[in-house]
Amino acid sequence: QDAHSNWGAIYFLLGGDSNVIPYYTRNIGGNDIPGDTYYADYDYDWTCEVHVGRAPVRVTGEWGIDTFIDKTLTYEKDPPLTNYAKTAFFMGFDLKTYGSNEGEGCKEYIKNNYLPGSWTYRSEYDSESGTHKTDCLNYLNQGNHLVNHIDHSNTDYMGTGYTNHGQGINTNDAKSRNK
Repeated sequence: QDAHSNWGAIYFLLGGDSNVIPYYTRNIGGNDIPGDTYYADYDYDWTCEVHVGRAPVRVTGEWGIDTFIDKTLTYEKDPPLTNYAKTAFFMGFDLKTYGSNEGEGCKEYIKNNYLPGSWTYRSEYDSESGTHKTDCLNYLNQGNHLVNHIDHSNTDYMGTGYTNHGQGINTNDAKSRNK
């Protein structure tokens, strides 16, 4: 609040995972949902006064702050496309059983209701054939300003059809990308 009040700052980036900077929960529909709105909604009225993001980086190590800064600067200084700021990639996979398509439905809803029709969209869904892991890695490396994902994941693994195909991207896959 101090930086917002004294300097007029409206964008903030939290540096560290929840073990460094804790998340807070809000009860929505009887469920406690973790998030960072605590840091953006000063008067707890569901309207955020500032914009807050989180970089879940470590202080040291190969996935530390230095790697995050290097990748961010590369993204800003050498964008992969001239119009990358209007490009989005959606990854939507089944969380329960084959054919449920809840991931795809969620991503299509976001695309159709919240984002401009003038953007370029790429997608990878469980309902599509192909090797989801390879396709996702290729799309991620083509450059997208917005990436929106739903699947089972953890700190070292991002599912790309985990429930039905056992596919996912691990940290070694991510490190091998050129940007």
